Amino acid sequence: MIPHQVLASVSNGSFHKLCVWSPDTDVLLLLLDLVSCGRIAAPTCLRFSTGKGTKAREIDVLERAKNIGHHKCQGLLGLQNFSGANWGGKFVGVNKKVWIDAYLKLGDDDQAISCFKELGELCIPVELDSGELPAQVKGYEHFCVPYL
Repeated sequence: MIPHQVLASVSNGSFHKLCVWSPDTDVLLLLLDLVSCGRIAAPTCLRFSTGKGTKAREIDVLERAKNIGHHKCQGLLGLQNFSGANWGGKFVGVNKKVWIDAYLKLGDDDQAISCFKELGELCIPVELDSGELPAQVKGYEHFCVPYL
């Protein structure tokens, strides 16, 4: 609902400065996806506020998307699906922070980024194709091998 409300707020042109508060970093990923897909752009100012007390912080979502790179931001939802739940969920025993750090270190032309983008948008085939992994998941294989 939060991304929907953000889009509704900027669609009529009345809001140019928005601040979304949430303790959930998944909301930040959803906002980064909106920016990377061109749904929100300057002159709109979109900030994400999170944390409490001394750990409170505010993140400029458009600036963060620019720093990460729009292409990499488009794969963040797929990475979220791939890496599991924030609390206790791990893929091959590796926690979400390690997967995100590894993803952010990828080169902009790495095939894993496109694979994660697809995972965030579509169903990816899981059946072997003539004994081989489907082409759509080859990037995951390359991404995961160092952790297996």
